[in-house]
Amino acid sequence: MSIPTAGANPKGFHSRYIVSKTSGEPVDPDAIYFVLRVDNGGDDQLHICACQDALRTYAECAMRTNHLKQLGEELWSMLNELETEE
Repeated sequence: MSIPTAGANPKGFHSRYIVSKTSGEPVDPDAIYFVLRVDNGGDDQLHICACQDALRTYAECAMRTNHLKQLGEELWSMLNELETEE
């Protein structure tokens, strides 16, 4: 799958970030990553809400598994803390 450039698709999905692992290990060069800003900063409240909703959905799915349950619970907790900061 080819991701369009910002010039070809300025208001759509295009590469905006460079993703790397903190361990220094290489990321899968064939993977597609999507970065969400989930804090309450930024000017576009609808965008922030959409990012938080997406992460909440991921957290809900993760909590229903054995191997991702802790991650889901941590994400859920973080999102609840962000909501109280508004």
